[in-house]
Amino acid sequence: MSWKERFNELEIKTYDKKALVDLLEQVDLYLSNQQISDKNIVAGTWASLMLKPPFFGLMLLTDNSLYFVGVDQKTKKLESFEWMFSETEKIEKLEDSKLGITKAIDIFFDGKQIRWAGMKGFIPSSFILKLEKVWHT
Repeated sequence: MSWKERFNELEIKTYDKKALVDLLEQVDLYLSNQQISDKNIVAGTWASLMLKPPFFGLMLLTDNSLYFVGVDQKTKKLESFEWMFSETEKIEKLEDSKLGITKAIDIFFDGKQIRWAGMKGFIPSSFILKLEKVWHT
């Protein structure tokens, strides 16, 4: 199965936005070149990684890690990051109780904290449910 087909299965939508279509094509090429298997991906969503500088791209969930592939918004260079659950101290959701949504997630590892947020101000509940299932097993 191609990455493009897998992205469709994961319901990663481009909303006919040229920037999202272009980024998805870059991520597709990157993952193919890195020989990363789509079979290990449990869920995926668009995400903003709150680093300095910030990144925008795809957060992919596997059985044992969170894997981010995105663009440095300053240099426009594509990079990837991975957080293995075995090395992750905790994961916390930042929720908006009034709206009933998860706005962001903090990942704690090696005494550091990384925050990432979903596109349009929330992380899809389908991604959260799969993350909680994988993280707690």
